[in-house]
Amino acid sequence: MICIYITKGNKRFCKKYRNSKNHVSAIDNHVTVWYNYIKIESEKGGEYVSATFPGTTIEISKLEKGCSKQLFDSIFVTGGLTLSQVCVMTGLEPYLIQNWVKRGFVSSPVRRTYSPSQFARIIIINMLRESLQIDQICELISITTVTLHDERDDIIKDDDLYHRYVDMIADNYIDIGNRASVEEAANKAADEFEPWLPIPKKEISGILQVMAYAHFAGRLKKNAQDIFSSL
Repeated sequence: MICIYITKGNKRFCKKYRNSKNHVSAIDNHVTVWYNYIKIESEKGGEYVSATFPGTTIEISKLEKGCSKQLFDSIFVTGGLTLSQVCVMTGLEPYLIQNWVKRGFVSSPVRRTYSPSQFARIIIINMLRESLQIDQICELISITTVTLHDERDDIIKDDDLYHRYVDMIADNYIDIGNRASVEEAANKAADEFEPWLPIPKKEISGILQVMAYAHFAGRLKKNAQDIFSSL
C-alpha cells in the first residue's frame, strides 16, 4: 500500500493506492498515476514531496522531461476525467470550472468527462491566473487555436503545449531572473513542435516565455503571502 499526496491550501491529503508492477491503481477511482514520476510514500516511510505539477495539486519530487506526459498517459488510460476528479487534481471548486465552460474558456465536456486537452486548458488557466487576467490567458491560448471553445480545431493541443512547458522548466539551466536564459529555453522548446505548424516559432516561444514569467510570478506571490501571514 502506498500514498499519493495531494495538496490543498496549507493541508496535505494522502490517498491510499494499491501497487501493481509499474503503476498505481486508484482504489477510490479518483486518479491513476505512474509512481516512477510522482512522489509516493510507502507504509514503511518515504521521501518528502516538495513540488507539484504546475497548475495541479499532484505532488512530485522533481520535474523531469517527459513526466507530465507520463502523468497524462496514466490518468487518462481508462478515458476522460469527471468533474470531481478534475477538482481533486487542481484544487478548484466545481462551480469555477463550470463557469469557465459556460463562458467559453474551456470546451464543454463530452458525456460529463474532460479530455486531456480540456484538462490541460484548465490547469494552464489555473497556473497563470494569479498573475494574468483570465481574458489575457485566453487571448494567449487563442494564438494556438481557431476557436477557443472548440478543441477540434486546435493548431496546438493544450496538452502538447503543457507538456512542452513542463519539459522547458524542468531544465535546471533556466534562470527565471535572466531574460536571455528564459528566451533561449523557450526557443529550444518551440523548436520541438512540428515544423509544418502555421504559427511562427517566434510566437510559440513568446507564449512559453509568458507562461514561465506568469507561472513563477504567481509562485513568488504565494511565497510572499505565506511569509506575510506568518508574521
